[in-house]
Amino acid sequence: MRLALLLLLMAAALTWASYQLDRLEPTRNDETVVEAGRAQAPRVTPLGTEDSQPAATTPVAGQLFRVAQAPQDQTKPKPGEQLTLTGIAGPPGARVAFVRDAADGSVKTMQVGDRIGAWRAVSIDDSCLDLRRGRQSNRVCL
Repeated sequence: MRLALLLLLMAAALTWASYQLDRLEPTRNDETVVEAGRAQAPRVTPLGTEDSQPAATTPVAGQLFRVAQAPQDQTKPKPGEQLTLTGIAGPPGARVAFVRDAADGSVKTMQVGDRIGAWRAVSIDDSCLDLRRGRQSNRVCL
């Protein structure tokens, strides 16, 4: 029953829409189309159209564009200079630290006593790694 009512409403709407379209006046008359067909198209030359006016030029104060420069040479850190702690695993006394070296992006594992570059792992607790290089010490945390 609902389907039949829906189909009847759609048929009525389509009939009304087609009736309204037939009653519309044309937006242009045939004479304009004929006149437009007789018009000459502008002739194109290598510098633009023949009928166009030259563009006005005005001087620009200062430099419009900056000169492109190559990026400055960024020195990569040496192996073991820039370390990031990415994780710690294992029970106390046998912990392993996962350290990312910024020099090559590799992740290395460290236990107490292991070395990366000149840095030696002194201790590993729940969230930090203590490193020592000579008299310098560094604490890297998660």
